[in-house]
Amino acid sequence: MALQTAEQPRCSKEQVGEASKSPSMFEKARRAMVRSIRSGLGFLLLRPGTWRFLIVQVPNLIDRAWLFLKDVVSFFTD
Repeated sequence: MALQTAEQPRCSKEQVGEASKSPSMFEKARRAMVRSIRSGLGFLLLRPGTWRFLIVQVPNLIDRAWLFLKDVVSFFTD
């Protein structure tokens, strides 16, 4: 019975150096911004008032915008 062994992957010196250096200020700022956006969206989307607004008010606003657009088009075509 023959043993089969797979070759272990090795990291290059560049990859090892990249893993050990700390993130830049831009990366830290980007992470903080993404974290704050995610927490803000989570806060908003967990509130019942947000869903009520999205389900009730947004379709009404879309209907009003559609009627306004039809009125504008009829004003210019008549």
